[in-house]
Amino acid sequence: MHTQARFHVPCQTGWRKLLPLSITKRFYLAMVLLVLLHTFLLSGIVHMGFLKKERFERSNDLVAAAVELEKGASAGRWPEASDDISRMYPGLTVGYYSRAQGQFLALRRQEQYRIRVLDYIFSLRSTGISSFSEQEQAELASSLTLLNGTERSEPAFMGWWNSPVLGLVQPIAGEQSLYCVAFVRLTDFHLPVLLRTAEVIVVETILAGILIACAWQIFTRFRAEIEGFGMAAMVDDDQVPPNVLPELNPLVDKVRANSRHIRRVKRNLAREVTKRMQAVNALTTSEARFTKAFHANPHPMCITSMEDGRFIEVNESFLQATGYERDEVIGQQLPELGLIKEERGGAVPGGFPASASPLGAPAVTGAPVQGAFRNIERKITAKRGEARIWLVSAEVIQLEGRACHLYSVNDITEIRKLEGEFARLDRLNLVAQMAAGIGHEIRNPMTTVRGFLQILRAKDELANHWEHFDLMIEELDRANAIISEFLSLAKHKVDDLRLQNLNAIIRALYPLLEADASLGKKAIRLELGPIPETYLGEKEIRQLVLNLVRNGLEAMGEGGELIIRSYREGDAVVLAVCDQGSGISPDALAQLGTPFFTTKEQGTGLGLAVCQNIVVRHRARMTVETGEQGTTFFVHFPCSVDFSQASLSTANNFHYTGF
Repeated sequence: MHTQARFHVPCQTGWRKLLPLSITKRFYLAMVLLVLLHTFLLSGIVHMGFLKKERFERSNDLVAAAVELEKGASAGRWPEASDDISRMYPGLTVGYYSRAQGQFLALRRQEQYRIRVLDYIFSLRSTGISSFSEQEQAELASSLTLLNGTERSEPAFMGWWNSPVLGLVQPIAGEQSLYCVAFVRLTDFHLPVLLRTAEVIVVETILAGILIACAWQIFTRFRAEIEGFGMAAMVDDDQVPPNVLPELNPLVDKVRANSRHIRRVKRNLAREVTKRMQAVNALTTSEARFTKAFHANPHPMCITSMEDGRFIEVNESFLQATGYERDEVIGQQLPELGLIKEERGGAVPGGFPASASPLGAPAVTGAPVQGAFRNIERKITAKRGEARIWLVSAEVIQLEGRACHLYSVNDITEIRKLEGEFARLDRLNLVAQMAAGIGHEIRNPMTTVRGFLQILRAKDELANHWEHFDLMIEELDRANAIISEFLSLAKHKVDDLRLQNLNAIIRALYPLLEADASLGKKAIRLELGPIPETYLGEKEIRQLVLNLVRNGLEAMGEGGELIIRSYREGDAVVLAVCDQGSGISPDALAQLGTPFFTTKEQGTGLGLAVCQNIVVRHRARMTVETGEQGTTFFVHFPCSVDFSQASLSTANNFHYTGF
C-alpha cells in the first residue's frame, strides 16, 4: 500500500491577493523588507546608544567645565574664563550666577557641529561665542531649578525633551551667593546625536543597497533556474540539462511521466470527443429530419405512450383531420376525445383494438416491447361529428426511455365512398343491361297475353269471370310499369329536352299530387320562388317529382304536411321536397338509391334509383338531409350545362347527411 503524503498549506490567500507576484519576486520583496527592517532597527538601537553616550560625555564635560569656571572665578577672570571654557567645550552654555543680584554673569555659548565619515571630520556648523539677552537669561533662570542649591552636586538629567537637558550648578568655594553654571540646551544635545546617527544610517543604507543589489542578482538567477525547471518539466526532452535544479530532478521525471500520460489521455479523449460530437451531430440531424418528416407529413401522424395511451405528439395533418387544437389533444386518450370508442374485445392503449396489435395490454418494465401493426381499418369521429375511415399503421419506438407507438394514418374515407359508388354504379349498369336485354322479350308475350285477356273478357259466357280478368290485366299493367322503370335505368339521354320552367311542371302535377295526399289525410303545400328557365325533360321531371312526393307522403302519418319548394341558389335551380316523417335510419341512408333496396312491403326498390338516373341525365345533383323531424331531398339543376353525350358523367351525384 502507498502512503499518501499530506502537506499543510498555510492560508496565504489574503496577502497573495494584495501581492499577486511570482514566487521569486515575493522572496525578493520579503528579503528587501527584512534588510530595511534590520536597517531601521539597527538605526534606532544606534541612536539610543548615541543618546546615552552623549549624556555620559556631556556629563563629564559639565563637571570639567565647572572646575574650570571655579578656577577662573578664584583668579577673578570671570568673563575671560567663560569665553575660554566655551571654546574648549562647544555646545555647552557656561557662566556664573549671582544669587544676590538674581542674574547671570558672563554667560557664554559657542555652537560647533562636526560629523565623522570614516577617518575624516567635516564641520557642518560653526559660530562664534554668543551671549544672551536679559530675557533669555530670565527664562534660563526660571528653568534651572538647581540654582537654589548650596552644596556641590552631580550633573542633573532633566529629560530628553526638556531644555536644558543636562545641567550642573555648584557654589564657588568662599563665595556665599556666587555659583558656576554649565548646562546643555535641547538643540545642543540632540543635534550631535542626530548627526552621528545620520552617519551610521548613511553607512547602513549603502550596505543595504549593496545587499539588495546582490539579492536582485541572486533572485534573477534563481528565477531563471525556476523557469528552466518549469520548461524542463513541461518539455518531454531527455536533452534538457540535468543541472537545472538537480535537487528537483526526481520531480521533473515524475512530471514528465505524468505529462506523457496526460498527453496520451488527451489524444484519446480528443478522439472520443470527436466521435461523440459526430454521433451527436448525426443524432441531431436525424432528429431534425424526423421532426421535419413528422410535422410536414401530409398524412396524419401521432405518438402515444404504450403505458397509458396518452398522446405525446401530433402533427398538423392530424389536427386538421380531427378538428382539434394541439392543447386539446396532448395528454389525452382517443376515447377521452371521442375520436374512437372502445370495443368489447378490449383496446390497446390509445384506442386501437387489441386484435390490431400483438400488444394487448400496457407495456411493463422489463417486458419485451411488441405491438407494431400495418393497415388496420378504423372508424374515427372528428370533433365536428364527421365520420372518417382511417387505415392505421403503427411502429413501436423508444422515446426518452419509454415505449411509444408511432402511428401513421391514411384517410381512406373518400376511397371507401368511391368504392361504394362504383359498386352502386355496377349494380345500376347490371340492371340497365338486364332491362335492355330482356325488356322487349318480356313485353311482347305480355302484350299478347293482355290482348287475349281483353278478348276473353268481352265474351258474354265469361262475364262471371270479369273480376279475374281485370285483376290479371291490372297485374300485367303493373309488371309493364316495372319494366318501363327498368328501361328508364338504361337510358342515357333525356327525351324531349327543352328550355322550360320547373314551376310550371310542378303546378301541372299539383292536382294529382294533392289527390294522392288527400287519400291519406295529408296535405301538400307549394312554396315556389322565382326561378329561371332551364333545360328539362318534362316526362322525366314529372316522374322525378311524383316519386319524391309519393315517398314523402308514404313516410308521414295522417295529418302530416309535405312542402315542395323551388328557389335559385347561385347558378342552379333547386327543387326541395320536405316531409315530416321520422327520418331515415343510418343503415338505410347508406343504401339509399341502390336498385331493389326498399323498406316498404310493396316497394320495388327502383323509385330512388330511377330518380337518381334522371338527375344524372340532367347533369344535376341530389342531396338529402334527414333527422328525427323529417327528411328533405334537394335536386340542384344547373342553369347552364352541356348535354352532349361526351359530357355525361357517371360520377356520384348523390350526397347525403344524416343523423
